[in-house]
Amino acid sequence: MCLALLESADNKFEELRFKFLPTFKVSCMFWLPAQTFNFLIIPPRFRVIYMGVCGFMWANVLCWFKRQPQ
Repeated sequence: MCLALLESADNKFEELRFKFLPTFKVSCMFWLPAQTFNFLIIPPRFRVIYMGVCGFMWANVLCWFKRQPQ
């Protein structure tokens, strides 16, 4: 493994400082409506599938946030 690719601890905390609030805001805008829709509209037998799809979409959003420059 190439050591040049590893991030130092300082870079991780700096990244956290810059990206936490925007990520948290998008999380609230994504998960609150998703869960509301889940419990009000989705039939119980389809909730696991629906949440799996939502989780997949959220993982892609997190990947996008991770790759954004600081």
